Amino acid sequence: MRKVCEVNITSLCKKILKYNDADWDFWTRRRGGFHEYSRSIPLKWCDNITWFDPKETNEFNKVTFFDDFYYYGNELDDINNTLDQQEGPAKLVNALFIRLFKGCYIKEHVDNPRGNDNFFTKTKRYHIPIVTHPDVKMICKGEEYHIETGYAYELENTEMHGVQNSSPIDRIHLVIDRCPYLLS
Repeated sequence: MRKVCEVNITSLCKKILKYNDADWDFWTRRRGGFHEYSRSIPLKWCDNITWFDPKETNEFNKVTFFDDFYYYGNELDDINNTLDQQEGPAKLVNALFIRLFKGCYIKEHVDNPRGNDNFFTKTKRYHIPIVTHPDVKMICKGEEYHIETGYAYELENTEMHGVQNSSPIDRIHLVIDRCPYLLS
């Protein structure tokens, strides 16, 4: 887990807090298993994680732009541009909000389906806390971290990771996956 840079989340906070439980329950992907106690609101999602190819089209990679992607377009552009300045140019591939219920957890796991050359080995995952609490701990490679609002953090999701929310509030993060641009 690495703190990358400061990001402005003021507008995101105002918008995301307007969602109700029905909004959070709408998308049924990422339910059960490790994500049993969380709900997600997708903005942009790639379904082709096994055969993901950054040189291919959105159609090949099965990328869906959800209506809320356009609602958050300015904020996503600002965050992606800030990360471009810190990390180098990259394409935003996935973006979703994840709400982890108070008193719950995401069991430690590794994101690496069907082999070593897939979506997760070609992208970098970033967490941007929107709503958090000191009693929310991210775990990566056996180390615990409390990650603060107002910053972007890179998570090595091809390593063992999870979350423990021992706080009295639901935790909300914007999670984005970026694919570094190919220079050849």
